Amino acid sequence: MRVTDSMIWGNMQKNVSARQSDFASAQERAVTGRAVNAPSDDPTSFAKARTETGNLARAQSYERTVGMAKPILETTDSALMTVENVVQRIRDIAVQGANDTLNANDRNTLNQELTTLRDQLVGLGNTTSGDRFIFGGYKDNVAPFDAAGVYTGDTAVQQVEVARGVSLPLGLTGESVFGTAGSDVFTTITSLQTALSSGDAASVSNLITEVDSRFEQVRKVHTQVGVHLNAADMAQAVATRAQDAATVSRSNLIDIDAAKAYTDLAKAQTALNAAIQIAGQLPPPGLVNRSR
Repeated sequence: MRVTDSMIWGNMQKNVSARQSDFASAQERAVTGRAVNAPSDDPTSFAKARTETGNLARAQSYERTVGMAKPILETTDSALMTVENVVQRIRDIAVQGANDTLNANDRNTLNQELTTLRDQLVGLGNTTSGDRFIFGGYKDNVAPFDAAGVYTGDTAVQQVEVARGVSLPLGLTGESVFGTAGSDVFTTITSLQTALSSGDAASVSNLITEVDSRFEQVRKVHTQVGVHLNAADMAQAVATRAQDAATVSRSNLIDIDAAKAYTDLAKAQTALNAAIQIAGQLPPPGLVNRSR
């Protein structure tokens, strides 16, 4: 087959175009730090990398959720510790008040302290974490207890998923901590004050069991919060490990070593320059034929 100058020029143009494409690809890899930037680069690696990107996004979402839930749980834990101490002090007062040798001044002093403790419990019932009232259940945007200790919050609590199959509550309901209306710690305090005011030591003594019941209720809930905090710590650790694993796996699939990327770029630049230089040395198409 006779090779014409047009054929030579066509092949050279294809060569220059190919070297330009190689250079552009090498340049993109060097700039992005990735060996795989599109499905056409490596369909299998690209698809696997997308899966790892999804895994990474899910782990990051879990970590953000844990980051939101943990401060609420920590505030709840702290508040319940104080509630336990207050209820324990109420029990101490009940034990003191059961002594029928107390005079009116002694009983009045105990009554005044009970009023202070009731107000403290109301304040604890309206504890906030950020802008959330932690004992309001779903209704966490307004104070769940009024000044008398009447609960106006919700009876359910929002749950958030912090890992596959693991959910944590964003706070508690006031009823789960302080009791339900008519059978709560505030009612117990009122009953104690009434018995103390009348000097009824026997009734005060009988109320000790009721105070113990309130304390056990708080302690039980407090224990559950401790379990939830442990679960939050574990979920946070799992999310961190999952992020690291997904990041490494995705990097292995699509990233390129920086030194190799710039070496490849330099080679592609050299090849392109050579192709252009050779093309510049060829006579224009048709010149050879015209000279014959």
